[in-house]
Order: sequence, then C-alpha cells, then structure tokens
Amino acid sequence: QGRILTTAGSQAVNIVEVDPSNPAISFEASLSNGRVAGLERTTAQAVNRSSDGHRVVAAINGDVWAGTSNFMEQAPNGLHVEAGELVTAVRAARPTFGVGADGRPMLGSPLVSVALPASYGTRYVISRVNQLRRQDEVVLYTPRFGGRTSTAATGIDIVIGGLALPLRTSGTWTGFVASIRPAEGGWPIDPGTVILTAPSASPLAALVPGEAVTLTTAVTAGWESIQQAVGGREWI
Repeated sequence: QGRILTTAGSQAVNIVEVDPSNPAISFEASLSNGRVAGLERTTAQAVNRSSDGHRVVAAINGDVWAGTSNFMEQAPNGLHVEAGELVTAVRAARPTFGVGADGRPMLGSPLVSVALPASYGTRYVISRVNQLRRQDEVVLYTPRFGGRTSTAATGIDIVIGGLALPLRTSGTWTGFVASIRPAEGGWPIDPGTVILTAPSASPLAALVPGEAVTLTTAVTAGWESIQQAVGGREWI
C-alpha cells in the first residue's frame, strides 16, 4: 500500500491478498441499503453487513451507474448477483468479477439473457433487469429493485405473480399475469411478484390477466451456478 501522485491529485493505494482456500473467508456482493435503487458509501455497506462472527475485513467499490436525476439511474450498469440471486442484468457482455459455487473467483464478460416465451409461440426478449428502461426496451423489475416503481415510468406494467423467486442466472420460472396497468409510476412491487414495463404499443399488451407465462434466464457457459457477481466498465 502507499500513495501515488497523479495529475488528478494524491491517490491512496491498498492491495488486499486473499486466500480463497481459507474456509473462514468468503466473497460477498452487496447493494446500497440492500436494494438496487439508492446510493450508499462502500464503508457504510461494510458496516451494515458486519455482525458478530461475520465481519467485513475489506470492501471494494464496484460497478458504475447512469446518473442521479432519477433513482432508476442508480442501478448498477452491469451484472449483479447476490447469494445466487440475479439482481441486475443487461443484454450486453460487460467485465465482471464473480464467485462460483465452489468459492473460486472468476473474471469474464458473461452475457445474461432473459425472455418471456408466450404460450402461443411468441418470444419476448427482456432488455434489462432492475435497470432504467430506454426507448422501446422491455425491462423486468423484481422486489430487489425497491418498494415501488419509478415515477418516471411510462407505457404499461404487466404484473406477474406466482413465481418461485428469487430469479437466478439460469433457469425457468412459471407464473401468471396478475394484472396489466398504465406504468404511471409509484406502484408497489409486492413480494412474490415481478413487473414487466414496456411501451404501450408493445405486443405484450395482448397478454390478459390469468394467462400463464414463463420466464427463462440463461448465462454464458461456466457462469450458471455463479453465487456472487459485480460488474465493471473497463478491463485493466
């Protein structure tokens, strides 16, 4: 450890050496206050995740976010997985640090795909999970996003219930359309449900309450059983 003097000023540098074979040591990903929407300092997250017999000894800042004008922009831009739960994802391969089920660290650019195959053969590709929707995208929100949808939402919401949450990076979940409503924002995201937000003209508007739906997720080979993952922006 030490300091580096750069044109941007003095920077503190700390290097942490980790022995992943030590059973008393584990990697854990975390989010601001345990949810996607919001910001919290890395030091505060470390304190909040610490307890007797479970101490954070090193915390490293992770992914970047889009902005602060709306809390939807505060979601991590890349893949985020906690205890096997798929928390955020985007249809793009981004640099990612992950930890497999065997506790071994991984580096790569995994690609997660999420889709909604309808019973009559149509397959709707979901662009993002728990991130800001852009243009004509379809975005999926889970209870991990926050307690409510954003007031900046537009289009329609398809509320899907009956899913055996949490979602994971690879699998199939069957549920039903609980309701369809205007995406006016501020709607609650109830536990046990997910919300698909789409443009009003989306073919998803043809779904009807009570209709059975299936969500599928898939990830780059080798990352199917990933337990922790934090995204990044550039490779170093």
